[in-house]
Amino acid sequence: MGVSENRKLAALGGAYARRLWPSHFGDLRYIVELRPVLMESDPVYQTRYVITPINPPGPTSTTTSATEYYLACRPGSSQQTIPTPTQTYSLMTTTTCGRRWTYAQGFSPVGLQYGFRPSHGIQPFVSSTAGYVFSTRPIPTSDAGSFNFTFDFGAGIEFFHARTRSIQVEYRFHHISNHYTADDNPGIDNGVIKLSYAFGR
Repeated sequence: MGVSENRKLAALGGAYARRLWPSHFGDLRYIVELRPVLMESDPVYQTRYVITPINPPGPTSTTTSATEYYLACRPGSSQQTIPTPTQTYSLMTTTTCGRRWTYAQGFSPVGLQYGFRPSHGIQPFVSSTAGYVFSTRPIPTSDAGSFNFTFDFGAGIEFFHARTRSIQVEYRFHHISNHYTADDNPGIDNGVIKLSYAFGR
């Protein structure tokens, strides 16, 4: 759904879960997730132009521009000769690639999780949440918004090492977009690995 490639996400947060419907086959839980630290990374490229008069010779001028890029950045360089009626120039163009990290905060007030095999020490589960992300600048491009909506869904396994304590490992498909509340809506799709420590149940 998103067209912004080569984006990365990293987050740290917590969640609250409440059991809604326990049964012998599984448990349905309502979950809320808060991510006070969410970092989003965009690829950026920098282009350097070096213009040198070669006929007649003259001083060299250098110009550098930095631009964000929708797709994966591809480094490279090229050189060409530009003749004019009064001068001939050599133009060297060099493109280098880097990344730009943006700080954001996320909140998902709507979520459900269904766990299977509730009486076993290893329990598979599926989950899905929806919410929003607010960033310090527009993501993933300058024409997009600082406020974006999110939703995700996935599956994982919960390992109990005590009756009320467990470790969860989960894979989720995570989507971010502004739903056309800004000038552009490129969107971001990520596969996310989520590691959680659960207690107090």
